[in-house]
Amino acid sequence: MPPLIRKTIEDYFVEGKLSYLVCTSTLLQGVNLPAKNLFMLDPAKGVQWDTREDIPISSVDFWNLAGRAGRLGKDFEGNVFMIDYDRWQSNPLSGNREQTVVPTFYNHITERREELINFIRSAEHPSGKVEDLENSFVKLFNDFRKGRLDDVIQRSPVKISTAAIKELIEALQEVEKRITMPSAILERHPSVSVYRQQGMFAYLCKRIREDGPDHFIPMHPLNEWADVHKNYIRLFKRIHSYFQGWPPRDKRHTYFAPLAIRWMRGDALVRLIDDAYQYQVKHRQRAPSIATVIRQVLSDIEQDLRFRYVKYMSCYNDILAQALRDCDFEDLVLSIPPIPLFLELGASSKTMVSMIGMGLSRTTAVVLSRIVVDKNMDRKQVMEWLKQRDLETLDISPICIREIYEMLGKHSV
Repeated sequence: MPPLIRKTIEDYFVEGKLSYLVCTSTLLQGVNLPAKNLFMLDPAKGVQWDTREDIPISSVDFWNLAGRAGRLGKDFEGNVFMIDYDRWQSNPLSGNREQTVVPTFYNHITERREELINFIRSAEHPSGKVEDLENSFVKLFNDFRKGRLDDVIQRSPVKISTAAIKELIEALQEVEKRITMPSAILERHPSVSVYRQQGMFAYLCKRIREDGPDHFIPMHPLNEWADVHKNYIRLFKRIHSYFQGWPPRDKRHTYFAPLAIRWMRGDALVRLIDDAYQYQVKHRQRAPSIATVIRQVLSDIEQDLRFRYVKYMSCYNDILAQALRDCDFEDLVLSIPPIPLFLELGASSKTMVSMIGMGLSRTTAVVLSRIVVDKNMDRKQVMEWLKQRDLETLDISPICIREIYEMLGKHSV
């Protein structure tokens, strides 16, 4: 659900305006939201991405949830009610409350060494498909290149054999022969394979020298729609092809590019959902369920636009800047817009960015941006504009008005 709605529900529960809260275990694991009485009915920890089946809760996760029962400073104790426990998928009461934690990075070197070595030696692996191994690979390569690998190995909480170290170094030496990217860029993007960064760098340098730089610099989202749409279709296709290794026939860039543009331009969720619904009607034989589309759009925004594409666009911008310098177009580096910031916020006008930067949710910023005329205000100007308004007379949700008052109160302290 939209963050403002979720936050409001949580606030009302904490304030006692809501007596009961029905939710998945995710809510309780992610925030400090204790309750005196906690009722559990076969809680799960997410869903398997391939089978879509629930992941049974472990003993450690169960006791983490159980610890939410009882509000500090209000209750002497809390109560946990386990509904139909004999029908749960797991038996968390019989397991250990504690577990030994070994960093994933060192677990890859010891327990998954062969898999990690094969991943390092496979220059064609795409980014994002095996994220844990990709992260370990990039960290290892950066440490190797900077001469820090010995120190990293010595700090391992588990013993790493001499044979494993030798094999690892040999694999990294082979990688070093292929990579010309500056270490500074590789270290700024530890979750994108060095092979994929090198591939994008080589592509941009070649094309900029052949065709000039204009086609490869992202346009500001607020430019003319037709121009921005054409620019971003190519940009997203580039990301999919050179970072994620998607095949040429893949058409997902035709969905994500316009979604990203509208998100960054500050369009309301209702517009994004309607556009996604119309897109699916056009590309499917049967009309989709609107409830399914709503859930999918919110997932696309949170998991793709505000996470995956923020990561890849940030990497792309840095690689593009380096390619422009190497191709004698350094004067154009400052013209690259901060697309990762716009994707993260869901805004690209200075006024909306200022509002969100002051602590307002995107939902409230979108509503206010329809009222305000000046789209180029800084935070100080936004503050003055809000103070001059009678908020109660504005045709906006009481939830938004409440949030504005809270923000004004914080900034007046």
